[in-house]
Amino acid sequence: MKKSILVLACACLLGCASKQPSLPSETSKEITTPISKTDFSETEAENVFNMAVRNHCRVTKQVCTVGKVDVQNNTIYGTYTYTENEQDYTVSGTLENVSVSKNDSSIVTIGKKLFSTGIIKQKEDTSSSETEKTTNDKHFDLPLEADESKNGEVVFEDDVYKIRLMNLQTGAMNFNGTFDGTGYFKLYALTLDQSNTTMIAELEGSGEYNETTSLDAGWYYIVVERVNGTYTMNWAG
Repeated sequence: MKKSILVLACACLLGCASKQPSLPSETSKEITTPISKTDFSETEAENVFNMAVRNHCRVTKQVCTVGKVDVQNNTIYGTYTYTENEQDYTVSGTLENVSVSKNDSSIVTIGKKLFSTGIIKQKEDTSSSETEKTTNDKHFDLPLEADESKNGEVVFEDDVYKIRLMNLQTGAMNFNGTFDGTGYFKLYALTLDQSNTTMIAELEGSGEYNETTSLDAGWYYIVVERVNGTYTMNWAG
């Protein structure tokens, strides 16, 4: 009887020893650092954007070519192009809240991925003015006729462009505001058939603008194109 009790006691001690709880360090989550607080290079940003585009285009079943890539704080901006039905398209992409592992800098975490709708990239018209060359290579999927009930409303928006339908009754409209950022800001009027553009304001880096249009009275698409920055816009006329 004593031997049985002794064996049972030893078995209990061995069993208790095998059920010790794991240390907190064994179950802790991956710790990351925002790229703005590291020596994250432009080459690393290009590699991350390339990988994100590759995964995105694998889903959309497109053959994509990455263009310019830029880093601002913890966000990576870039563009890529693809061809569909013999037409070239340009897409802008944004990778937000990018961070790297503290244990392995090659492990990158992306908080949010944003890719715009593809915009048709047309061949450059060498007979056009320099201003038209910078804007006529974009074509938007917009109506050819104005819906009067949408005067002043936003009819298209993505990460780069914001377009309003506006009726310039006298052809003269004052636009003023600011741009704050390291990129650029463009404001121009686009005819409804998108055959003609008129630059209103253009800024490289932070600044202010105050310009009045001199156009034929009628309906226009007022286009804001901005990269790497924020802006304000007011109008009257």
